[in-house]
Amino acid sequence: MSRYGTLLLGLGLLLSAVAGSRVWARVTVQDPVLGLQTRDVAGSALSPALSACALVALAATLVLVLTRGRARLSGLVVLVGSALWAAWLTVQALRDPVASARGVVTGPDLDGAAAEVLRGGATMWPWICLAGIVLVLAGTACLAWAWLATSRRPSASPSTGPLQRGGAATPPLSDAERARRANHDAWKDLSDGRDPTD
Repeated sequence: MSRYGTLLLGLGLLLSAVAGSRVWARVTVQDPVLGLQTRDVAGSALSPALSACALVALAATLVLVLTRGRARLSGLVVLVGSALWAAWLTVQALRDPVASARGVVTGPDLDGAAAEVLRGGATMWPWICLAGIVLVLAGTACLAWAWLATSRRPSASPSTGPLQRGGAATPPLSDAERARRANHDAWKDLSDGRDPTD
């Protein structure tokens, strides 16, 4: 399960990173000087916060790979949060690509006049980015399930009898260890009010 989770996570991150830099919207603009133009808007320009999501996801992935325990759990939570944030930004861009592109391509010209976005539509790349985000979420779910199953698995307790697990005999005690244990027992007897010399 952990192997599948790592594969899904890596594939999702790669797909989202590639799709985020591609053209997300193609719009028709009425420029006051040049007239009608068709302009392409990249995902990073259409939704600048996607770059922040990518950086946060990369940092969280490094935490997942390099740490254990609670730090790994915090990295998992941060990764899920950044993926959900990126999914929300992508859905906003897909819902109304013209409104999203309006703030990017309608800056004032040299003479102060602004271009006007007339119409436009989304390309396939935001959908691919959304598919990558779904893969990231699926990968984190698989990793969380695998780590939860590993943490719930009972650990093998050391054997207290003369034989260890598998029937192997315990190694004999050294003279120093026997003397240390005898001294410990003698001090314990003294503490309990018994004379160890009797």
